[in-house]
Amino acid sequence: MVLLVLGIAAVQALIWIPIIVWWRRRARDAKARPAAAIEAETTIRPPEKGVYRGATAPGYPAANNNGTIALTDRRRA
Repeated sequence: MVLLVLGIAAVQALIWIPIIVWWRRRARDAKARPAAAIEAETTIRPPEKGVYRGATAPGYPAANNNGTIALTDRRRA
């Protein structure tokens, strides 16, 4: 019984560890892109997580999404 549990745990580790490593690398790279884009500008608010809940007005997209937003003296990134 113990060997069965250890075997299942080993298979799960072989599956999930590469996925978690890939996901963390992808998130780190995504977070670095906006920071690199505004590197030369004066940052008013540093990059932080943002959630867009979609628009309710006609003619605007109703899509929902998560992202990163930063505020500089020149533009939004």
